[in-house]
Amino acid sequence: MKPLGCVAIVAALLAALVLQLPPGGTVSQLALTIAEPTPTAPNNIGASVLDTSGQSHIGTITISGQVRKVADVATYVNRLSAIPGLVDPYPANSTANDTGAQFTVQLSINESLLSHRFALTAGSGTGGN
Repeated sequence: MKPLGCVAIVAALLAALVLQLPPGGTVSQLALTIAEPTPTAPNNIGASVLDTSGQSHIGTITISGQVRKVADVATYVNRLSAIPGLVDPYPANSTANDTGAQFTVQLSINESLLSHRFALTAGSGTGGN
């Protein structure tokens, strides 16, 4: 993998993830994993079969937190699915408790989030756009 070629706008992405929370929602843990681009294929299994973007996946995000009610988890997943570059969001876990509901949501990110700032230009041995 070319680390500089896989630069995503991470700060804006993280802010967008938090801003989509329903009122009163909080994030207790967030894991972002960037990986070598992986093409989606018609024979994929699991949640990736839901991605019809045609874009390669470049990573995954797992978000855990607390919301006021279980229905807020569905609201959060719907809001995440509207953000360009985020694909296949789904609730991996949702448990009601005395103060609302704890949740874990998983999703993939696709290559549309890459900045391509350090991508090699055609016919050039050096990067930089």
